Amino acid sequence: MCFVGATLVGLAAACGGSAETHNAPLRVWALVDPQNEPVVRQGIEEFNKHSKVQAEFSAFLNDWYSMKLRTAIGALNTPDVFFNWGGGGLAQFVEEGLVADLTPALEKNPDIANAFMPSVLEVAQVDGRQYGLPMNGIQPVVLFYNKAVFNKAGLQPPKTYDDLLTLVDEFKERGIVPIALPGTQTWTMLMWLEYLLDRIGGPEKFAAIADGKEGAWADPAMRRALELCQDLVRRGAFGDDFASVNYDAAGAPRMLAKGEAAMFLMGSWEYSSQLSFNPDFVARGDLGWTTFPTVEGGTGDPRTLAATPSTQPLPRRPL
Repeated sequence: MCFVGATLVGLAAACGGSAETHNAPLRVWALVDPQNEPVVRQGIEEFNKHSKVQAEFSAFLNDWYSMKLRTAIGALNTPDVFFNWGGGGLAQFVEEGLVADLTPALEKNPDIANAFMPSVLEVAQVDGRQYGLPMNGIQPVVLFYNKAVFNKAGLQPPKTYDDLLTLVDEFKERGIVPIALPGTQTWTMLMWLEYLLDRIGGPEKFAAIADGKEGAWADPAMRRALELCQDLVRRGAFGDDFASVNYDAAGAPRMLAKGEAAMFLMGSWEYSSQLSFNPDFVARGDLGWTTFPTVEGGTGDPRTLAATPSTQPLPRRPL
């Protein structure tokens, strides 16, 4: 629960001011999350007990969060602390001079940085400088599945890509969407591309893209991964209208819980989401998960997990 509080302390130090310079409240933005939101609110309450400037928390649905944040930044109405996934999105904010460099503040308060694993802190680093602090750490992406749907069909979770294709055909014949995919949000589709790239060519292929190396996107492993993604779409793996499916409670998670879809590739936070929105589904023991399938002939380690980070960066403006 100290993540938000520590971040707010870092804001005051990083911007070279103190919480006493004006009385406007600090605005904290994050995603709607029934499991983590109470922890965030508790952290803010603890901060407010010790600060003359009070923090105000707002949570937004996933589908609209990025657009609302970009609009606020463009209108120079940026929240003081906001949720971000790190990586390229954070790097863009840094390049545009929109977020504060927390490095000096962390150097003065080493206990804050020492509370996190170095690999987790790196998610919010750009060119060796720290622009955010971990909020939920790094959460692995796994293949969730509806055990009841599988048991009724007499089928097992896939271990290989060929197994996955067989399951796609089997579930389509039964009138079940093989894989729920919230196609209204591109990040959910990129999970498939990232995993297939890893299984085909290993982690160095993705690392080359992340590092912006010339020709990385044209690598044969990437072309093959894109071909497999197209193959899944053509086979109807994601249903006919996945482009209109969202990730919020009434979308892909509900499809999995209600047995309308058999599988769902998502971060480990899906468990807490299902626990909140579909508790009976979890209580029955019907929510299962497994690792992403291997691809025949691929060089990737089947034990490798893709993961999604989350951080709290800070806008670059004085208090």
